[in-house]
Amino acid sequence: MAEVPDLFDWMREKAAPAYGKLHWEGSFPEFLSQKLEKDPYRYTRTAYQMLADMLEHFGTEETVEDGVRLVRYRLFDDPFEGGRRALFGLSRVIERIAHAIRAAAKEEGKERILILNGPVGTAKTSLVDLISRGLEEYSRLAEGEMITFSWQFPRHLGDEGGKLGFRASEGAEDTETFARVPCQLRDPPVYLIPRPERAAYLAGLFARAYPDARTRPLVPRKILEGDLCFNCQAIARHLLRHGKGDWGRVVARVVVERFVYSELAGTGIAKVLPEGNVEGGAALLAFDENYKAVAQLLSDITLVRFAGKYVHGNRGVMHYSDIFKKPAVYLQHLLSACEEHKVDFGEVGADVDVAIFGTTNPPEYEALKKNPIAHGLRSRMRKVEVPYLLLFPEERKIYDQALREASRATHIAPHTTEMAALWAVLTRLERSRLNHDNALPEPTRKAVAKLSPLHKALLYAGEMPADLTAEERRALSQDVRRRLRREIPTEGMGGVSTRVVQNLLADICETGETRCVTPFELFKALRRLIAEGPEIYDFLAQKEEGDFHDAEKLLEQVVARYDRILLSEIEMSAVEVDVTELDGKVRDYLRHVRAYNSRERVTNPKTGAEEEPDEKLLRFVESRLAVEDGDRDDFRFKVLARATSGARVDGGKLDLRLTYGDLYKAVLEGRYHEQRAEVNWRRLERALAQGEGGLRSVDDATRRRTETLLGNLVSGHGYCSHCARDGVLYAVGKGLLG
Repeated sequence: MAEVPDLFDWMREKAAPAYGKLHWEGSFPEFLSQKLEKDPYRYTRTAYQMLADMLEHFGTEETVEDGVRLVRYRLFDDPFEGGRRALFGLSRVIERIAHAIRAAAKEEGKERILILNGPVGTAKTSLVDLISRGLEEYSRLAEGEMITFSWQFPRHLGDEGGKLGFRASEGAEDTETFARVPCQLRDPPVYLIPRPERAAYLAGLFARAYPDARTRPLVPRKILEGDLCFNCQAIARHLLRHGKGDWGRVVARVVVERFVYSELAGTGIAKVLPEGNVEGGAALLAFDENYKAVAQLLSDITLVRFAGKYVHGNRGVMHYSDIFKKPAVYLQHLLSACEEHKVDFGEVGADVDVAIFGTTNPPEYEALKKNPIAHGLRSRMRKVEVPYLLLFPEERKIYDQALREASRATHIAPHTTEMAALWAVLTRLERSRLNHDNALPEPTRKAVAKLSPLHKALLYAGEMPADLTAEERRALSQDVRRRLRREIPTEGMGGVSTRVVQNLLADICETGETRCVTPFELFKALRRLIAEGPEIYDFLAQKEEGDFHDAEKLLEQVVARYDRILLSEIEMSAVEVDVTELDGKVRDYLRHVRAYNSRERVTNPKTGAEEEPDEKLLRFVESRLAVEDGDRDDFRFKVLARATSGARVDGGKLDLRLTYGDLYKAVLEGRYHEQRAEVNWRRLERALAQGEGGLRSVDDATRRRTETLLGNLVSGHGYCSHCARDGVLYAVGKGLLG
């Protein structure tokens, strides 16, 4: 049996080093010499600067969407829980949020409330939650260190010139003999320096630490203008009075200490729900037994107890969930909090430093616009639209992620989540009006007029629809596709919610009526959903424009696309192909394309003779890819260019199957069409319909063909034996196969 470690020894070994890293404390002079003077930027950072630094800490990478280069922030891949809460398809939205954070960090204009506006289920709350989680983890690192202070007094004061209340040197009394009064708002220690002296002192520190004025960070206005909270000012004035103006006597009572962000502990992160949470308040502070010594010293001053969400969120983030469900009159405090950085706590006011996020839905935002009381509030907001996704491959990742958790014991058949994502995106698309733009060439206007919802979804995902002519493809240039994507700002603000489709897929898993979750089960469930009508689902009430917003016709388009995909996979799987032979065929094609492009001859491996590139081979592959004669030269040039980019992505090694999946598919389809006469689909259907015993009742050729087909579907395309069988029976029964 494995030996169980002693829990207490184990925790001592783990906890002590962790505690030491996260719980630095020292005197005010030690803070100046060990922290502030070495890195003045780090220890004067505002909430927005912390956010900006945190985003950079978790890293970025470049991505391309619709031909536009975007920055992708890895924080939103959820590095904390192995990607369980990762966000997909929101690079544009996140880039806008990051831009707003950077602008506030650099003090480019006045701070504003950052409002994330979008329909239900667009991950608005998840966005802010990951930002908050990122702050929690970042503040636990050395580069994310945050500092505040407490006042410390001996429990037994003795004479006024006695103990200072902290261990500043060897031999000082144990801290258990002292009582502390923490700064409830976690003010930065530099606030202890009076404002006129503070500005000059910090200017000198920044100039010394960052000699190049061009790259020198700014001293934040909040740090220059901010002041101690009511309690800390009262204590400081008291100590100055008793010390006859000796500022050293004031900071001698200070212990500077580290803190980390924690939403649960209410430290630097606060979430405000719409049902009437109090954002700020203060009450007179009553001293308990632990503060008798402090009460003795401070008997001639009044202190307050701060309360509310600003106490929790100060120096960090406040997230107003469903912000406009609160009446506008109750949100007026946000005006001074975001612009003047001041909050009224009832009895007293205070300076605050907080990044304010709000999430809302379009109907609530529209209602706010009609409220005259909210005019000032709206002028201090920066709105970021968070629509539903319009890229179905990204939407699919959301469903895949959810089903990994919901269906551990259930197999998910290939293309199930892909078809669910495609239908969801189709419900969100709007008909283009670019065909009425006379500034565009006539071929472009004609091509745009032809676009169905499925065409738009494929174009957005970077796939050129196969049923468009070569002329139409050329007319839909990258620039036109970008214009399509930007044409309708509200596209994606309607349609089915991601959450609805997630629940539908989860329900299929939970019924237990099937061994696999298949596209067929999905299509049945979607038809039932559509039948429930607009009384249940608002998106079904959208005004139809041809196929646009017609949920049933959109589902027909999805089923037709699935049929084409399934047919192709079955045909490819019905062919007995040697893998080495298949690789050789693709390599031969590439070798002849290279010779064709460079106008060279090819050495025949059998005869050694120099020959012209094999046009029959080239056209054999290209005909399966629907490459028209006028596009062959361009296609052949781009095929070879893929090899360069593919090798670059794979660290110099070219993964032939990954880079040229379409060529493999074309070769396999071509081989099937050469052998199609040998496949008796009706006989094969009868064998499959009888189950496992059916294969014993057919001839050897049909049995081998059936075993090859099912085996290739399982090994090459991700089917299990059950959904492979069901897929073939469906395709034969529907007449997709000859």
